[in-house]
Amino acid sequence: MASFQLTDDLLTGIDDVDAQHRILFELANDVVETSDEKKGRAFFERTSTFLKEYVAYHFASEEMVMLEHHYPKVEAHSQRHASLRAELATLVLDPNADGAIKKLNAQLCFFIEDFIAQHVRTWDREMAAFYRAHNIRISLPSASTLAQADSTSAVVPADIDNILAHLKSRQR
Repeated sequence: MASFQLTDDLLTGIDDVDAQHRILFELANDVVETSDEKKGRAFFERTSTFLKEYVAYHFASEEMVMLEHHYPKVEAHSQRHASLRAELATLVLDPNADGAIKKLNAQLCFFIEDFIAQHVRTWDREMAAFYRAHNIRISLPSASTLAQADSTSAVVPADIDNILAHLKSRQR
């Protein structure tokens, strides 16, 4: 059974946002549920790199839409994104350090809980309520669209479309 699930109280009602949140939860579950003996240097590097890049992609997507639709709390929401990115950057990434696997699991669980409790339940649901109240239907931009935007190109990994396609194929 998954440790993290996108339950009804975490849904924003925006399909693209909820789909991206679901991918983040799946990644967290991969880390938490993978046995310790399978967590070597490659696992740590791949997972931490993907998590950082995907979070950056997700936040950039949201921020582009907030700016496009003149969301009144875009600055505060973007500052929260910056705080979460900074928190994510502090995760232990050295699999050879004493207790690194257990420490990374604990840090990741805390990060996801913080992300869920403070960000999805509060910030993203409030953003979604704004869009619904103003009859604004949104979809998040694709990675290629983000890559073309000057302000976000630095945070979108070149292979994000392939990564997303792979994750979507796993959901089927």
